[in-house]
Amino acid sequence: MDAPLRGLAPKIYHLHPLVAGPLAQWPAHFARIADLGFNWACLAPPFAPGETGDIFLTGNWEQLHPALAWQDGAEAGIRFLVDAAAEHGVRLMLDVQVDRVARDAAIRQQHPDWFSDGLADARPDPRQPPRRFDAGYARLDRTDVADALAGWWS
Repeated sequence: MDAPLRGLAPKIYHLHPLVAGPLAQWPAHFARIADLGFNWACLAPPFAPGETGDIFLTGNWEQLHPALAWQDGAEAGIRFLVDAAAEHGVRLMLDVQVDRVARDAAIRQQHPDWFSDGLADARPDPRQPPRRFDAGYARLDRTDVADALAGWWS
């Protein structure tokens, strides 16, 4: 952990990327977040969504949401955000769902055996939230898929 943050209890500010706007404007957001006394910013998923537009169902992990006006890849965009936040003593965390993607996600097209249809593989269970028709769910019950997904995430 960086020296200026050591010993501080995490004070987390939730930042929605579509409210924050183009990445060029984010350094001012991080300055404001720090001025408010927060030392972490938790970002809702900034990645390109699938066809439904739901930012929590990522369509392409390699690109940022078009509304963020970032032309380079997602990795470069996240690096820009990490560096901009650090200039104000703020650290970043991402709020992402690793167990599901958009039905039309690039990773699902590349590895169709890793994800199931949101509705086909599960019976409704009133004790659980309903499964979504617009999502592909990771087949984490299969060791080979869980290992492959862990490797891909790493």
